[in-house]
Order: sequence, then C-alpha cells, then structure tokens
Amino acid sequence: MREKPFDLIRNLPVIETRPEHFIALLECGTVCTNIFSRRLHNFAFDMNWLPAPVLVRKHWPKIHFKEKRGITAEEHGKIIAGERSPEWRAFYRMLWHTGGAQTDIASLRAGDVDWQTKVVSFFPQENWHRGAASHRP
Repeated sequence: MREKPFDLIRNLPVIETRPEHFIALLECGTVCTNIFSRRLHNFAFDMNWLPAPVLVRKHWPKIHFKEKRGITAEEHGKIIAGERSPEWRAFYRMLWHTGGAQTDIASLRAGDVDWQTKVVSFFPQENWHRGAASHRP
C-alpha cells in the first residue's frame, strides 16, 4: 500500500473513487499493485463503504505473472559460499538436491528417509489441501 501508484487514490474519499482512478493506478503499477488494489476495492465493497463496485470484476485487468525459474548452479554456489552457518549450508544443499520447497524440507522427519536405499520421500505441502495426500505415510 506504500507503493507510489497508490498516491493516485491515497487521499480520495472512498465514495469518490471512480473507475478511471483504479485504471490509472493499475496502468502505472505492478502485479502487486493489481493484487492489492483488488483487495482494497473488494474490502471496501464488502464493508459497505461503497454502494456498488467501482470496477466490476470483468473490467479489472488480467494479472500477468512473470515466468518463474529456479536458481542456477552458479547462483546456488554463491549462496553456499556466502553462508557461515553449517546448518543453513546443509539446508540449502538439501533444497538444491531434492528440489523441495523450504517448508517441505524443513518438515522432513527421520521416517521420511529410507536409510538402506538412501531415498528421501516427501509430499509437497502445496498439494495437501487438494487431497493429493491427506496425510503423511
């Protein structure tokens, strides 16, 4: 909310906010501006601070996220080289070698490792709510 684009509506009374104000805000903002302005708008509407939506859902610009990528081996090496804590270095290496998310790897238990075959198994936490894995084995 501290982003510069919000200066366009920051001092406007909520009831005086017009669609063109939000369009101008969104045109000069980022993906985060789009997301937070939607939240602000929907909150004001849900609280009955607005008699009607300023922008109806179909008029909000589509959110376009940048392509995501993993870090490179070189970037990983720089992270490892700059880390003084042996525990954190081990954690970063585990993330790198398993491809697990931070929460997944931090949640590992001894039972998740087959010590004879040297295999680590885990269910990505992001899938738990979708029913992909209702519980850990």
